[in-house]
Amino acid sequence: MLAPPRVFDGILSVVWALAFTAIPLVTLHVVSGGKVGRLLRGYGVRAFGLSLLFGIATLMASLAMALAMRPFAPLEPNRVGDVLANANALAVSIFLVRTSVQLVGEEVVMVLPLLAVTWFCTARMCIGRRGGLAMGIAVSTLLFSAMHLPTYDWNVVQCFAVIGTARHGWC
Repeated sequence: MLAPPRVFDGILSVVWALAFTAIPLVTLHVVSGGKVGRLLRGYGVRAFGLSLLFGIATLMASLAMALAMRPFAPLEPNRVGDVLANANALAVSIFLVRTSVQLVGEEVVMVLPLLAVTWFCTARMCIGRRGGLAMGIAVSTLLFSAMHLPTYDWNVVQCFAVIGTARHGWC
């Protein structure tokens, strides 16, 4: 969870997730001069199926990495299950809406730095496409991993080794 507990309770947590998702998208629209459509393809049934496939693959990669790291480093649980177990139907509904919006925001936070760094490396630093893409993946994965530090009690190994490895492999 990106918002600290009890700071944005209830419906306000959805507002936070909407801002988290909307601000980078509006920025992309402004920076691209309103020509985002040239950058992104349409999202249809095939893309949705691929999204599900990669989502499952990412979860499996995270689980595999967590199991591999468990003997060497303590891992912090995500306490969402504990919170939801004692929540009423309205609270669970709000949580699901907020989480859905937040997951889109997390993908935006992953993709935009990837695109920006890749463009900068290839267009301005004259690095080849593969090298620029590798730099973009590295930077966006580090940002994505760091974003999860508060959720996992600032466990650096867990965020960068477990979460980062899964994101790096599937972005």
